[in-house]
Amino acid sequence: MIVGRDRALDRPGRFQIVRCPRCDLLRTHPRPTLESIGVYYPSEYAPYQPPPARTRWGQSLRNYTNARWTHLPRLPPGRLLELGPAIGVYMQAMQRAGWDVTGIELSASAARVAAAATGAPVHVGDVCGITLPPASFDVVSAWMVLEHLHDPVAALRRAFEWLKPGGWLGLSVPDAGSWMFRTFGNAWFCLELPRHLYHFSVPTLSRILESCGFRDIVVMRPWTAYDLAYSVGARLDDRGWISSRTSARWIASLPARAALWGAGWVAGGLGLPSMVIVNARKPSA
Repeated sequence: MIVGRDRALDRPGRFQIVRCPRCDLLRTHPRPTLESIGVYYPSEYAPYQPPPARTRWGQSLRNYTNARWTHLPRLPPGRLLELGPAIGVYMQAMQRAGWDVTGIELSASAARVAAAATGAPVHVGDVCGITLPPASFDVVSAWMVLEHLHDPVAALRRAFEWLKPGGWLGLSVPDAGSWMFRTFGNAWFCLELPRHLYHFSVPTLSRILESCGFRDIVVMRPWTAYDLAYSVGARLDDRGWISSRTSARWIASLPARAALWGAGWVAGGLGLPSMVIVNARKPSA
């Protein structure tokens, strides 16, 4: 049994990872309710922070890195709905590429930032509580979002409903079936308790997507080594060798970023990263 804590923000509580005996899906227990989860998403939560000012080289590296985490089939610009856009960085990028963008964000403050940055509608609330016209989007994206939702299956069904026939879903999740989870356990960087309420393996996620009606499911892995670097840092912190803050500062340094950029190519080529990117299509008929 795996028991962990909030390593990222040091909020109180101890949390178990339990497995459903029927569907094999892992979940966090006890699970914060929709009403109480906000304490684990304070203003200093990283996705709510504005990206730092960067040099042209640094911005190019950031754009390249983001592209490796958000992958869609080659499509002409159309209508895109992003689930969980935080402050709207991806929405802005797709808007610059010619897409008509919309968002659904649980945090009211983050939604205001995203709406101001894009001039686009960003609905505030849980995905399952938002009403949008059916068959109205060419793409629905959910980058590192599904694991945060209280009812991810219902959210995928809503995404299927909102997609036009032939439209695409793009999402990414941590892979709880990965070697990294088995190796690091509660020190696995992508565990992120208790904000990650569910923990998907590729077979479990594929079955869920098929049950929601999606077809043509394609699974890829991002080209990154950051998950390994932060997991090693957490394990070293547990052993009292070096603090997580110190290792995080090293990982953020320019030499480390350059080294991890190269290591990401190797890791991605070998299928080692512990996250997956998934594309799935709503059938045309």
